[in-house]
Amino acid sequence: MIAPAKSVSELKQRITKILEEHNVPAAGLAIVYADGVVWADGIGKADVETGREVTSDTLFRIGSISKTFAALAALKLVEEGRLRLETPVRDLVPEVQFFNPWESNNPIRVVQLLEHTTGWGDWHMKEYASSDPKPLTLAEGLAVCPESRTSRWPPGTRMSYCNSGPAVVAAIVEKITRQRFEDYVTTNFFRPIGMPTADYLLSMQTAASLARQYHDDGRTPYPYWHIVLRPAGSVNASAREMGQYLKFFIRRGQGLKGRIISERSLVRMETPASYWGAQGGLKTGYGLCNYTILDDLGFVWHGHNGGVDGGLSEMAYLTESRTGYFYSINSGDGEAAAQIGSELKAFVTRDLPKPALPAAVPISPILAKDYHGWYRSDSPRSQSTAWLESLFSCSMPHLSRTNFS
Repeated sequence: MIAPAKSVSELKQRITKILEEHNVPAAGLAIVYADGVVWADGIGKADVETGREVTSDTLFRIGSISKTFAALAALKLVEEGRLRLETPVRDLVPEVQFFNPWESNNPIRVVQLLEHTTGWGDWHMKEYASSDPKPLTLAEGLAVCPESRTSRWPPGTRMSYCNSGPAVVAAIVEKITRQRFEDYVTTNFFRPIGMPTADYLLSMQTAASLARQYHDDGRTPYPYWHIVLRPAGSVNASAREMGQYLKFFIRRGQGLKGRIISERSLVRMETPASYWGAQGGLKTGYGLCNYTILDDLGFVWHGHNGGVDGGLSEMAYLTESRTGYFYSINSGDGEAAAQIGSELKAFVTRDLPKPALPAAVPISPILAKDYHGWYRSDSPRSQSTAWLESLFSCSMPHLSRTNFS
């Protein structure tokens, strides 16, 4: 654990140094406490070629943090009595293709789309390669590669991260509300939360405020990626806006002018429920597009992170301590992102009492013997590269770690 910065000024200096050492052009940053956004800032260049500076209002691509809005949209409809998380997906959007060999006795349900327990593999290359600036409708995007939505094991048994699930939830939202998903989110979440420039699309206004994405050399830009299923990762938002979004979670569903969603819904969003581990009592993992993780000091964090070509982001918060942070960089340098996250985490927890960890529980030698041995993941995110994941986890088990993205 690093020694925390003593002030925001020192924190900014440390993060600036990290950016310089890793050739990362820019970062957008926010820190939030219960009484509001205490720091929203930008460091560096939004556009290296023109020299355009980053500010707290510069837009960054937040990647998979976008999925949290699909979960919130579903929960709002649940509160209104228009949707149930346990409803089979086939009953709601029969026009959306997917393949589940267990469908007759174990249908895929809405909750499994949001908790990554459908058994589907992640996108196929056809979906990752798609970048149509038209832009595609949600239905057109879902039609690009329906075969990627194939259950590899019974739904609700294992967790395997999948980009398609929240997009299918967005299709359900469109069906129920008769609105385009992006418009529903803008009306019911972006504006009430205080995110007036956040957007899923590359409009002229967005393009003028957006930080460009860069290769690791910090000079070569990536072209804008028009993601085939926008609900999975297309939101562009500023550090100031993401501070407001964190405040929404920390204030347990309150927006600019009152309650947007109930605290009960947020607790459900933060609570894993549909996979074997959760059913057995495990509290960490994915809730509804919102992870729960326990850090080395015993703090329980909620949130999400995200990545696109040339961009990494993270949003994390503590419900009991009512604090959190956000960062986004316009580079895919994972080491730089990890260092920035460590600095922010150390800063926001520097004055908090460290949680008391439970005492170690002795295990009988007989029980320990039953579980002794080598382990490897048997729930690969991508089936086509499963052999690589097995090779990596078996040959270098000390490097294997869970990645929420």
